[in-house]
Amino acid sequence: MSLELRNFLSHSYEELEDLNLQAKEQRKNRVAAHKIQEERIKYLTDEKRIKAVTVLFSDLEGRLHMLDYDKKFLIKSWDNLTFDGSSIRGFTAQRESDLRLGVDWSAFYWTPADYFGTGKVMVFGEVIDKDGSPFGADIRGILKAYGNELHKREGYTLNAANEIEGFLFAGVDAEKHYTETGKFEYVNTGGYYHSLPGDPLRSFIDTCAEVQRSMGFQNEKDHPEVAKVESIVVISRNGVGREDILMRSPAVRIVVEDLPGFEFFAFLLQIIPAPICNLGYRIFSKFRSILTLGKFSSCRVSTKQERELFVD
Repeated sequence: MSLELRNFLSHSYEELEDLNLQAKEQRKNRVAAHKIQEERIKYLTDEKRIKAVTVLFSDLEGRLHMLDYDKKFLIKSWDNLTFDGSSIRGFTAQRESDLRLGVDWSAFYWTPADYFGTGKVMVFGEVIDKDGSPFGADIRGILKAYGNELHKREGYTLNAANEIEGFLFAGVDAEKHYTETGKFEYVNTGGYYHSLPGDPLRSFIDTCAEVQRSMGFQNEKDHPEVAKVESIVVISRNGVGREDILMRSPAVRIVVEDLPGFEFFAFLLQIIPAPICNLGYRIFSKFRSILTLGKFSSCRVSTKQERELFVD
């Protein structure tokens, strides 16, 4: 007699890829929403190994939020899901906290059980305001509505994707130990082009690619982006709440103006025409390793004194 007490859904990566690509094809072909809805609800009803459905949505800043709903509850109440919007920055005040979630059945995903847990599937939700209209701070919902409107009016198909930037540090929970060590160490200092099979960076890249492939991401190449000095961005806020986004030499000028000993350099950046400054900036960012004899081939972590100058 089997002693297995739990029998939750767990697909192989190959099965996951097939399922997610089928769902992706439905989205691309714009299959009618009510047909997909009927298909998904029937699947959830028939698949006894699913215990919960994770509903995802994004906030005003694009941050991803997730809520796990019991599968049986969701099947019965999928058109009346509520959540507390006051706990999410930029959504609603505490006195008017209740918001509703509509289910975007076309954005349905089967996920690897070894990372997301067994017995779960994911679906994106669309935040609904109290009057039944799309909620203005639901960035994904607003973008989807705009895309549908353009397709209906002009026949356009919009393609959008988010690009996640970051650095991979050596050690588990490296950020939690920064106060003890005072530094971050990269798992690889040569970049992904030079990482060999089996080293930590290559293993991380391979694992991410496997998970993405299983979820229907049809990437051309299995690698992350390389961060460049070219990508420096400074957000400058003035007294009336306006934000200016500065890049390249204007961003550098804002930074060096507050650094002691760089007053003359900041003055030069003000009087030299912007195209010339930006040309010099691009040349330096491309050849900084050669020009500095390898001293600044990669970006270092800022010191405590530097953070006090620029970070609130």
